[in-house]
Parts: sequence; structure tokens; C-alpha cells
Amino acid sequence: MDCAPSLASHHERLAVDRQLKVGCALVDRMGLRPGQRVLELGCGIGLLAEHLVERVGPNGEVLGLDAMPLRVQIAHQRGRHNLRFQVGDPSALRRFGAGSFDAIVANGVLHTWPDATAALTECARLLAPEGCLGLATHSAAHPHPAERLLHALLAEPDYVDHPWPQESRRYPVGADELERLLRRAGLESVRVEARPETFLHATGEGALEHMQASAWGHFLMHLPPLLRVRARAELVRRLEALRGPDGIRHDAMQLVAVAFKNN
Repeated sequence: MDCAPSLASHHERLAVDRQLKVGCALVDRMGLRPGQRVLELGCGIGLLAEHLVERVGPNGEVLGLDAMPLRVQIAHQRGRHNLRFQVGDPSALRRFGAGSFDAIVANGVLHTWPDATAALTECARLLAPEGCLGLATHSAAHPHPAERLLHALLAEPDYVDHPWPQESRRYPVGADELERLLRRAGLESVRVEARPETFLHATGEGALEHMQASAWGHFLMHLPPLLRVRARAELVRRLEALRGPDGIRHDAMQLVAVAFKNN
């Protein structure tokens, strides 16, 4: 299956560029086999799930969970007899019995989990013996420049009076912390790979859009409309101040982890 289909939405195209290729590479490392039962956490609109169902074949099953109903509604259009989607986040994992899945995939969503320890412990419970958990996330040590500027801006007068809602908060981790979290959850044979990435943005608008693409409507939405417009303009201005001869540079680090349940 082609892991980079043509998409109509600009934000969806950004998601393909940034996450789908990473997700496909992650699945390669997991070694999925035909007939397996797979759970994808944070499935979005179902792009990676389509790839997963090709991997497990007609006798396998893939279930995608996402916290945003709109994403799940779009994903339903990709459904087939062994590919399903439901609204849910890690707090909804209790609905499944122990050993329900042979593999769990979490691509680009760990940073949205307020309690990663509890979520990963639930993942370990849901895995069958020798089951595999694969996840990819950006390192906390290499935040996007727009993210750094956003945190600083929202701590300033006027903005600080409007706290970030839960769905907009981020909880990134570093490589060592990620390995500890996986082992603490009871998983073994943990492998965490740190892969450097460099992004160059031609303009402040482009840099902001790159960070905004995964927000799916949450970006700055906790601010009153006029303050939201002002915040965006100020972020673009501050990003432009970072622009060098090659553009606005983001030296990122992608963390890719694979772990197993050995009992």
C-alpha cells in the first residue's frame, strides 16, 4: 500500500509528510504478521490504520481509537470488515479485556497523554503474551521553535488569564524517560531509537503552520477571537526574527520505540 496517498486537505497533507511515513517505518520495525489483532491509539483519520490492515491481511483485525469524534467520523469512510474505528483515548482502554491485542501502535500521540505511566500500563495489560507495542514521538529536548515561543507568549499579560484547556496541553518525554516508562509498565526487550530530523521553514507563517497541523482545530482556540488573532500575528513576528539565510530551522529528534510483553 502507498503510505503517502493524495489528500485534499492541506493539514492532512502536512500530517502525511510528518507522521504517516514515520508510522509506516515504525510498523516495519514491529514485524506485524498476518492474522494479528492490532490496536492503534490516536488513529486520526485512519491513514496508518489502512496500512496496518494490509499488514495483518483478511484474517487479522485493526481497531483505531481517537479522542476526536470528527477524526473518527472521517476514518469510518475507510472501514472494511476487519477495520473499525471508535472514539476513545487511553482512559477508555479499560473496556478491553487483558490480552485482547497482539500489537498496539501509538504514532505521534504519547505527548498528548496526561498520565503516560497509566496509559502504558494499560497497553501492557491489553497485549497478548509476546505482543508488541510500537510508538513514535518527538523528543522533549528538541521542541519546535514555534512551540517555545508559544509557551513564552501565553505566559505574558492578557494571555495568562486564559489557561490552556486539557486537550491542548502537551507532555513530551526524552529518550531515557521513555525507556523508563516502558519498563515500568512491565514491558521488556525495550528498544528506543533517537533519529535526528531537520526542518527548514521559509517563513514564520510556514513554521507556525507546521506546528499547528496536528492541533486539528485546538490551536489558540481557548483565547477570545481578537486575542487569538493578536497572538497568531505576534508568533509569526517572533518566528520571523529567528529566520536565517536558509529559513527558520528546527533541529528535531524523533523517538521510535518498540517493546514486548514476554509473559
